[in-house]
Amino acid sequence: TLREVVSLGSAALDSTAPDEFGRISGVIGGENGDIYVADAQAREIRVFDASGKLIRRIGRSGAGPGEFANLQSIGWLGDTLAVMDAGNSRIGLFDANGTWLTQREHGRITGTGLYLHQTASDELYAPAIRRHDRSIESAFARHDHTGSTDTIAASHDPSRAPVMITC
Repeated sequence: TLREVVSLGSAALDSTAPDEFGRISGVIGGENGDIYVADAQAREIRVFDASGKLIRRIGRSGAGPGEFANLQSIGWLGDTLAVMDAGNSRIGLFDANGTWLTQREHGRITGTGLYLHQTASDELYAPAIRRHDRSIESAFARHDHTGSTDTIAASHDPSRAPVMITC
């Protein structure tokens, strides 16, 4: 059984309203019930409380700390908000209040459906490319809360592909 918990947005279109979005690239919940909505077109993350009221904005357009060029996905690494920003070749890390902490280099990658896949509360995978001699292959880069990363190849055989389920 599904039941509505909260609704963001209204029937009236007003380009200045905080609940009007250009292109949503991710939605996740915080531990305290806040709702984080990544708007790729606006290049910002809007944070709403559990009742749907806007409480803060994170980021803006640009290439500096806390800025986004191509906001593609969001996820959690423990209590740290991870933001995949392929346009700046990085995953930006913020605390839950939106304060910039640091970044992790992430190779520039383009396409649609480039999402962070949450596999544990302190681990996620990002699409990546691995280079071997003169060839390249699709891969997933694993990130955890300690800062370590490694990669696994993405199988070209659908029957051998790792199964990732995201909610």
